[in-house]
Amino acid sequence: MLNGLNGFDMKLKTLTFFDLDDLIYDKITNLIKEICTITGHEDKEVIFFEIFAEIVQNAAKANFKEVVKKEIELNKPQKVEYEKLMKDFKDRLPKAHDELALKAEKYNLYIKLEVLLSRANIMQFKCINNRQASKREMDRLNHKIEQSKKYDRLADFYLDHYDDSEGAGLGTALIDISLRAMGYRNFLYRVYNDNHNQTVTELVIDLQEEGVVFYD
Repeated sequence: MLNGLNGFDMKLKTLTFFDLDDLIYDKITNLIKEICTITGHEDKEVIFFEIFAEIVQNAAKANFKEVVKKEIELNKPQKVEYEKLMKDFKDRLPKAHDELALKAEKYNLYIKLEVLLSRANIMQFKCINNRQASKREMDRLNHKIEQSKKYDRLADFYLDHYDDSEGAGLGTALIDISLRAMGYRNFLYRVYNDNHNQTVTELVIDLQEEGVVFYD
């Protein structure tokens, strides 16, 4: 894994927001374009957008889920209660997106992006939720991250790990599998709760790394 993360000397962008809209997507697109232009990886703009967008979308969903949790007053997410939370969340998300976004702002559940770039073209991307993931959430997510490392193709992961109770975990697998498909091996991808009761998704990539590409 990559070490020496204190060596970043260029902060490209910090964004804080409550919901994803066209303006935020445009800012993320421009940020990726800037990174790829600086590092000479213009051909990777699309896949990097997919990866960044997946991380940010997962963060937004986590905050929306926290809104639902507050509404049904689940303070101890045991098995049955957690399943009820997930069912209520999945039932409401598509049609109540705007409502959940407004309530996330009401509860001050925001998302913060930080992007750093070193002179050696090592990029650190952090997506921060100001809510702490539960132990069950972290256990499930870490399991998906570990399982995704065993696959070269997203479809194979989906066939083996489809989970209707909480989605297929395709977003997590997309990030790991896509980076390896692009030839990256020595990257860091992790999700953790920090000392400020926040959930942090961190991605560190040596953009100068080259390797064997699995497929086009």
